[in-house]
Amino acid sequence: MDITKKDFDKLLDVFNIPEIPSKPNYWFIRTESGTFYNIFKQQKYVSIGYDKINLDLITDKKDPNIKETIQELYPDCKRPGVILSQLKRFKFSVKKGDIIIIPDKNSRNLCIGQATSDVYQVNKKAKLEELNSEIYTYEKRIDTHWFAEIPRNEFDLYIFKLLNSHQAIVSCDIYKDFINRMVFPIYIQSNKMHLSLNITKKTDISLDNYNSLINMLYSCIDLYNNFTKQDLKPDINVKVTANSPGVFEVLGNPYVIIGIIVVLSIVGGKITIKYTPTDFNLEMNTDGFIEKIKKLIAQCNKDKLKSNKLIIDKVFTDLEIKDLSKMKKVKKDKIIKDVEKDDQTSLFD
Repeated sequence: MDITKKDFDKLLDVFNIPEIPSKPNYWFIRTESGTFYNIFKQQKYVSIGYDKINLDLITDKKDPNIKETIQELYPDCKRPGVILSQLKRFKFSVKKGDIIIIPDKNSRNLCIGQATSDVYQVNKKAKLEELNSEIYTYEKRIDTHWFAEIPRNEFDLYIFKLLNSHQAIVSCDIYKDFINRMVFPIYIQSNKMHLSLNITKKTDISLDNYNSLINMLYSCIDLYNNFTKQDLKPDINVKVTANSPGVFEVLGNPYVIIGIIVVLSIVGGKITIKYTPTDFNLEMNTDGFIEKIKKLIAQCNKDKLKSNKLIIDKVFTDLEIKDLSKMKKVKKDKIIKDVEKDDQTSLFD
């Protein structure tokens, strides 16, 4: 039984798997030690300081006089070049569709969203109204659609280095995989599917534990091949956060990983199937792909199914892996795909 594009799209919907555009840049923008965090969230934008410098003064061409102008406007500033580079980055580098991360006070939370406008400057009337309402931040802004808020106890280990940066705006493209997996336990980007298994075990993890986890993945692929009559190869890689607790991330061929997900869900019960037709408009007839898989599983050897479920349960128990069905998820329709920026090819092109 081959997976068609329609089948695959239905599986993405059933498991609420978002496809993240492949080309957004990622930006970490400060909130004045958390002072503006809630305003940014509630008003749906981010801003940068230095209101005395009009947006029109900032150009992408070299201007030997602009630093002198900044120095005149801010006489206490010892590094006008740094201010200029920050403003240029905010105006010219952040594009619609880019991912923006902002920190709360003491980085208690991170809010993650997507830029939905080019940079603009609020007018004096709007500024005055905001000042009167005590919600004013700065004039130069970018509208932002927020889709996730992550508490500190759920930060990826590798994110903490980013938090030590003190510039107003910082590129964080090198952290994008860690940012993505904090928000989405399963997602597709650049034609690769990512599945993150969050290990919460606090004691040492043995080599046998890791072997068992890898063998579980192989057994999931084998079982999926068995009841779909396919011959999928384990075309996947893993990334491991070498800590306990940590993350075991599986990534690679979407067809292979969707097979693992199907087995973890239907056989292991570790991922929720979003399968109620009144809420999600999915067909629950005998022609449905999930129904076909369920029928095929029912025809499988009962001992083999029981054996695979025991393997899955033991690995999840021994490593104290978070049940993916209980993890927070962001609905697919909350992610904006910026067609002006994203020109990725389809998985089926």
